[in-house]
Amino acid sequence: MGEKVTGYTLLVVGLILILLPAFSVFNIFQGNALPFNFATIQSIEIDYAQLAGSGEGLSGEQKIMFEKQKESLPKQEILNGGEASKLVNLGAHIFIMGFFASIGARVAAIGVSLIKEQKVVANTNPKSVIPQV
Repeated sequence: MGEKVTGYTLLVVGLILILLPAFSVFNIFQGNALPFNFATIQSIEIDYAQLAGSGEGLSGEQKIMFEKQKESLPKQEILNGGEASKLVNLGAHIFIMGFFASIGARVAAIGVSLIKEQKVVANTNPKSVIPQV
């Protein structure tokens, strides 16, 4: 009888370990909660002024015009750091919650194996054990 109590306890604990991460991920997708902050990624930008070169071989007046135009070139953001951080944090959160849910599934499976009765049937016919050639 003690095995069944332990089995039911493990089953309930396993189900809780499955439902809590599922509820957490559901709340994140609904926008009611934020994922854990695992990583902060900086924005990736290209400075077009660095791509323009140094202006070698230009005359004095051309070089002055080149430097003025070079200063007016904007920086282009390729990857927004805030959005990339959200994506990485969401992926890490889902991965960790899936890990906890899999632990819950294993605990619940152990509980179910303790709850159900296991019957062992002995084979009394020795000929059926020997493989036929």
